[in-house]
Amino acid sequence: MKILILDPYEFDSTSSEESLIIAIADDEQFSNYTGFYKATSESEEDYFPYSQIISNQLPVEFDDKNHGLILSYLKKYINYEPSKNAIYRFFVDEWNESDILIEDEGIYIRCYWETTA
Repeated sequence: MKILILDPYEFDSTSSEESLIIAIADDEQFSNYTGFYKATSESEEDYFPYSQIISNQLPVEFDDKNHGLILSYLKKYINYEPSKNAIYRFFVDEWNESDILIEDEGIYIRCYWETTA
């Protein structure tokens, strides 16, 4: 698994006070999204928050209007564009914070974004 940490100085405006953490693993390392989620949540570094509700977290539609910024960051920082078969699970979905797990062809991605602006 790879983890990329971006602080406010990596973004266009440091005054936005954004931060982004991205974990990436291939599906050979984890047999399902639950295992990947737990591995990212239980790391010693505490990069990602942990939720007890992972087992019943249903896939949702990704809304470009509300979540397009996150997709643009995934494209910019890890050159990732989701396939039409990508499955999204949101653990946090607020105006100032998102925790998203994406299952795609051969890959798992977890993205935790927040801003204090």
